[in-house]
Amino acid sequence: MPPPRTLPDPDPDPADVIGGALTAAEAAAERFATAKTEVLHALASVDEALVELVQRVFDATPPEFKRSYTVSFDDADPEQMDLPEFVRALLERPGGTRAEVTISVAEDLYDDGAGEGDDREP
Repeated sequence: MPPPRTLPDPDPDPADVIGGALTAAEAAAERFATAKTEVLHALASVDEALVELVQRVFDATPPEFKRSYTVSFDDADPEQMDLPEFVRALLERPGGTRAEVTISVAEDLYDDGAGEGDDREP
């Protein structure tokens, strides 16, 4: 035989209701803080993996195809950066911040070296 059903107290003590709600809210806040920490650690791992991937590709690129860029964040003094440094600088910005980024390239990245008198097909 199933246990008898108990009905909720028709007139609960407000202190019990508030105490129960506060206890539940505290437990939820702890679970949220734990989950947030785990997510931030996972995102940091993704950031590190991305920078490592970009660095490996850059290191494997022949020197004649490597480029450095002049980069300025929010009109600050421009800096010469290669691609891995630029990606790292973007990822290391504080969360939730915005910036205007200016990137200058000193040469034509699509120049294949063909002169005007060259008969090669593009």
